[in-house]
Amino acid sequence: MTLLTPAVLASARVPDRLVWDELPPVPASPGQSRQPGLASPFVGVHGDVLLVGGGANFPDALPWEGGRKIWWDDLFVLERRPDGQFAWVTDKAFKLPRKIGYGFSFSTDQGVVCAGGSDAEQCFADVFLLAWDPKTREVVRSSLPSLPQPLAFMSGVQVGTVLYVTGGQTTMKDATGTTVFWALDLAQRGRGAAFAWKVLPSWPGGGRILPVAAGRESPGSPQVFVFSGRSQPAGRASTLFDDAYGYDVKAGQWRVLGAIRPDAASRESRCIMAGAATVDPSGRILVFGGDAGALFRELEAHDLAVSGLRAKLNEPPSTAAQRTEWEREVAGHLDAKRRIYLSHPGFSRDVLRYDPSADRWSVVATTPLPPQVTTQVVRWGSDLVIPNGEIRPGIRTPAVVRIRTE
Repeated sequence: MTLLTPAVLASARVPDRLVWDELPPVPASPGQSRQPGLASPFVGVHGDVLLVGGGANFPDALPWEGGRKIWWDDLFVLERRPDGQFAWVTDKAFKLPRKIGYGFSFSTDQGVVCAGGSDAEQCFADVFLLAWDPKTREVVRSSLPSLPQPLAFMSGVQVGTVLYVTGGQTTMKDATGTTVFWALDLAQRGRGAAFAWKVLPSWPGGGRILPVAAGRESPGSPQVFVFSGRSQPAGRASTLFDDAYGYDVKAGQWRVLGAIRPDAASRESRCIMAGAATVDPSGRILVFGGDAGALFRELEAHDLAVSGLRAKLNEPPSTAAQRTEWEREVAGHLDAKRRIYLSHPGFSRDVLRYDPSADRWSVVATTPLPPQVTTQVVRWGSDLVIPNGEIRPGIRTPAVVRIRTE
């Protein structure tokens, strides 16, 4: 557990008195000597436990060193004991149905709902429920209605008894971002055909992966919000979105909101793709992390250049001198990518707040810990918890960050 000094903690208490510390980090997978952390695992709270399962990482070497991305099926259980202490269950091993990551999960009274996801080859449509049995100290898994299509790299939110998934991609090869907006009402469980995902009208914006979603149960007008994300066009530069949309659940209609502009002085808009969102007690939305995308654009530009040069190398005829020059250019782009990876400062430390009633963004705090993306923020009692995720491209963290309000 990382210990934060009083000075650091004090600096995290402005202006909403958000205080960061860490719960015990996720342990190593069985047979592994260390836990490098997991990107986009399923995470959720059921009763007195936090569940963290699946996800992907580079366990042997970093990607710019030739490391291979590995998906996992381990499921970890963190218990909150009656004395208030936290400890991972280590006398039992738990597994997901397959090696999987980049889906979305929802903490519900019935258990943690895990929807979609992918491995290296394909996306999945499966949806299942993980429920903790405190008497047997076992995780009970049951099936729920499958998504209308395989889906990964999406976001989601729960409003009342209804689960919503937004955006994402349906394939791993030649993937493009979608405008998926699907809903499942848990109150219909056990009612036959009524318990199924419904395809709802999409927001009036482009398809995207890694959007940020949030919802609030405002009196008389429940709402779903979709922010940011990025496009995923094959062979072309991505569009990084700074837009925002609100869905009126009762009216069944979307409206276009103002762009994401947290700095009133500069009025510059911002991409917050892959961030994590929740609603505070006042009904305003907090967003942690997020990638503004400037270095992502540079890395992508090098990838596109390398792809084009390698295509030339595979299409004769060409002279030896041409091939030598193209190979030199490929090496230059790869070296530039490596330098970006090594010097990358991490993702946004700003904690943003969105006020739906005023359609206004602001920066309300700065995290003293490395900000995480490709993960979720979950509420555990009165605390917020952000498990694992990426802290730099290719680099994960095993940390389980807790945020308290005082």
